Amino acid sequence: MKYLKTFETLTKSYKLSSKFSDIFAKYKWVELPIEARNVLKKEIWELVDIAYKPLGGHVRISDPNSVINDKELSFWSAVDIDDDPYSDVVIFARKSPNGYKISGWGHDGEKESRKELIKQLGNILMRQSFWIEVSGRPAEILMNTPGINYLKDKESVAKLFPESEINWVGNGYYTRKLHDGTVTDEEIVIGNPRIN
Repeated sequence: MKYLKTFETLTKSYKLSSKFSDIFAKYKWVELPIEARNVLKKEIWELVDIAYKPLGGHVRISDPNSVINDKELSFWSAVDIDDDPYSDVVIFARKSPNGYKISGWGHDGEKESRKELIKQLGNILMRQSFWIEVSGRPAEILMNTPGINYLKDKESVAKLFPESEINWVGNGYYTRKLHDGTVTDEEIVIGNPRIN
């Protein structure tokens, strides 16, 4: 009975609230259930939009409804680290046969939020079955984070992406030729995917 009351209270707070800190405690990373994402979708989307706007936007999170409508993106985690009542950083992932593949993130553009993002990405990527395929500056930063693993051989990468042609560059980096003929940037797999 106590559980039902708690669930009812949470459901009511989701319906009545429109800000992150009305639902969740400050300074603590939390996983966001679909009910919370539904209420906070505009706030969360704005974080993703800020982070990806210089790149032309995130390929999957193109509007607030994408936060709840993309069912493949089942892992969402966020935090509020400042004085205002809104979330400041979000990380999201999709479940794959190899574990949870980080699909993206968002932040409010502040220096402290970007630092918190990298710190939490590091924490998540040390967990079993969480991984990311990444390039550029984020790859450099994450590879230099103590305790983070990355795939060091072409065979492991090829097992993760059996549908792609892998061009091994070295030191974990590769490009992939996709089924439509496009070639990815130089990327690296960081974290702990399950390799079959």
